[in-house]
Amino acid sequence: MYTLHSAHVRVNRRNSRWVTKDLSTTTLQSIRDDYDEVWLFVDQYSFSAPRAVWFGDLVDQTYDDDPSLTIVDWLTQIDNQTLPFRDEPPRFNARYVKYTHGWMAGYDFVPVKAPGTPPGGGSAFDKPDLHVTKDGKSGTALGQYGLFTINGLYHVTDYNQHGAYIVGGNSTLRRANDNQIGVTSFEDVGVIRCVPITAAMVSSAGTDRGLIKGAYITLPDTVDLENKTVLLVIGGYLQVLSKTYTRVADRSWRVELAHLNLMERYYDTQDELDYSSLGLSVYEANPTLISRAEFESDAALTAYLTLPQSFMVIVDSPMFFQEHRVLEPAGLPGRYYSRTVEPYPVMGNSGRLLEYHYVAENGINVVATTPNHRHNYDFYNRPNHTDRLSDAGRYPALPFEQGQAFYRLMGVED
Repeated sequence: MYTLHSAHVRVNRRNSRWVTKDLSTTTLQSIRDDYDEVWLFVDQYSFSAPRAVWFGDLVDQTYDDDPSLTIVDWLTQIDNQTLPFRDEPPRFNARYVKYTHGWMAGYDFVPVKAPGTPPGGGSAFDKPDLHVTKDGKSGTALGQYGLFTINGLYHVTDYNQHGAYIVGGNSTLRRANDNQIGVTSFEDVGVIRCVPITAAMVSSAGTDRGLIKGAYITLPDTVDLENKTVLLVIGGYLQVLSKTYTRVADRSWRVELAHLNLMERYYDTQDELDYSSLGLSVYEANPTLISRAEFESDAALTAYLTLPQSFMVIVDSPMFFQEHRVLEPAGLPGRYYSRTVEPYPVMGNSGRLLEYHYVAENGINVVATTPNHRHNYDFYNRPNHTDRLSDAGRYPALPFEQGQAFYRLMGVED
C-alpha cells in the first residue's frame, strides 16, 4: 500500500514558484482546481526512498474515481497498483537574475556612433551608443545574457562578435552627467533577446479609444515566442509579469498605460532621457510645463513606446517568477541595510532599478544606491480630469521623501 510522503505544488506554471504543501486532506477535485502542477512523493514498504509521481500522469487513473476522495484515501484505495513513477522529478531549484555594477565588475564602456560600428574616431558628443566589452566574455555572451542600465534606466541591447552595444546609452549618460552603469545578468536563467518596439507594432482598441486607454503591442512573426516569457520595458522601467501588460493573443499584449504613472516617470527622468521625439510644446517661461492632452495623445505615446528605453525582452524559459524583499532603510539618502551580501537587482521608487554597491561598516552590510527620492509633485493633489496643464512643481512643505528599496528576486525554478 502506498503512503503520501510529501507534495510540491505550483499554482500557475507560468509565474509561480514551487511550494511544499500538505495535501493529505485535499480532495482530488481540489487538486485539479487549485493547482497547475503537482508532484507527489509516494512511499511504500519496498521502496528505499520516496518515488515521484506527476499528478498530470494520473488523469486516466483518477478520472472515474469519486472526486471527493482525498489523495491519501485514493492511494489507499488503489492498494499496490502500478503508478507512473518518474525517475527524474524537478529539483525545485531556483536560478536567479543577478546584478553587478558595471564599472566595479571590470566592464569597459566606450562611446560609438551606432551598434556594430567600431570605437574610435570623432567626438564622444556625436556618438549616442556605448560599446561594451569585458575580458573573458564574448560579444555574443554579453548580448545574450545581459540587460544594461544607465543610471537605473534599462536600454535596448544589441550585440555582435565584437561586443554588446547599449543603444542610446551614451546620450543618456551625457544628458544626466552621471555614468552609473549596471548589468542585469540572465546567465543563470536563460538567453534573452531585446526586441525594440516600432510604431508599426503599436495600435489602439479603435478610433474612439486612444492609446492611454489601452495600447496593443504586437510582435512580428520573426520573433520566436514558443516556450518563452515576455518582459516589458517602458521608458527604462522594467515590468515583470504585472497587470500593466496582459497577453491577449498569440503575439499581442495589451498595455495599460494609464496605470504606469507616466507623468511621474516623465518628470523623474526628464533630465536624463531625450523626450524631444514626443513633440510636446515648449513653454519658455516654464520649461517643465506640458499639456496633458499632448502628453496623452497617440502621437506622443507612440513616441514614448518607441524610445531606445522601451522594448520587449524575450526570455528563453516557459516560466519566470518575481518576488520582492524589503531592505531596511538606514535613515540616510540612498543607504539601506542588508544582513547578507546578495547578488540581486535592487528596485526603488516607482519600480526604477537602483545602481548600487556594498560597503561594510562596523560589521554591517550597507547597500549604497543611487538617489531614491519620491517627489511630491503638485499634480498628485489635483484631479486629472480637470488639470489641463502640469509641471514639475512640488509640494513646498515636503517636496520629496526617501523611497523604499527592495531586492528584486527574478528567475526560474525547475
